[in-house]
Amino acid sequence: MTGFRIIASDMDGTLLNDDKTISPENIASIRKAEEAGILFVPATGRPLDGLMNYADALNLRAPGHYAICFNGAAVYETSSLKLISRVILTGSEVRILAKRALDAGLYWQAFSENRGLVYGEDNFATDLEMRINRIGGSRIDPEDIPDSENFFKFMFLGTEEQLDRAEGKFKDLSQAYTMARSMYCFLEVMNRDTSKGAALEHLCRHLGLPLSASVALGDAGNDIHMIDRAGVGVVMQNGISSLKERADYIAPKNTEGGVAHVIEEILSNRLNALSGNQ
Repeated sequence: MTGFRIIASDMDGTLLNDDKTISPENIASIRKAEEAGILFVPATGRPLDGLMNYADALNLRAPGHYAICFNGAAVYETSSLKLISRVILTGSEVRILAKRALDAGLYWQAFSENRGLVYGEDNFATDLEMRINRIGGSRIDPEDIPDSENFFKFMFLGTEEQLDRAEGKFKDLSQAYTMARSMYCFLEVMNRDTSKGAALEHLCRHLGLPLSASVALGDAGNDIHMIDRAGVGVVMQNGISSLKERADYIAPKNTEGGVAHVIEEILSNRLNALSGNQ
């Protein structure tokens, strides 16, 4: 029997195909893992509302299922929608970050704990966010954000070239916050204690499991802490080169049933030696 008890998987570029669907092969393998007593936990930059579009495929409405959202800023028990943990930005921080965006010629958006998605100007990246997650949003003046409002994350928005240039100007922010590029047009800013890895560690403690009993799968920069902290860190073949260099195991591409392949490796005990679970 495998020593792994929890699989934390990124969504976009990992579990999902490029058309944003979950393949029947991946769904069947997730069911096999859960029948073997292994919890499957989506770990995503998406909001909970966006993730719940996949609730039936991932069995998220069943008791005892969990999700890591907003790149680790929130962990939910998904049947009750109860927050297990959260790490926030304050309204005053979001106002300052919105000004930095405008000064750099960028758009911005943020996820409020109470209001959901808010943004300053209509733009292509926020349209993409709303389309991918099938959510709405509210256009606001950042100066109207109260200090007391809590936010899960802030996002600088622009073209890939604009954000590449902006990252060089935001080095001071990288010292004060967790920052990650989740897509070409999204540069995300979160509380410095936020990461998918920290959220996975918190969830394992909540469940009474050692981190060594976890497997994490990802493909992008926002997965790095999770790949580093898990018992076994798996990176997809389509993942970025800097992440693959840190991997314990390289899986097939997201479009080639990579998650299903990893689950079969887990159930066959072929990954145990990588974490000492023997």
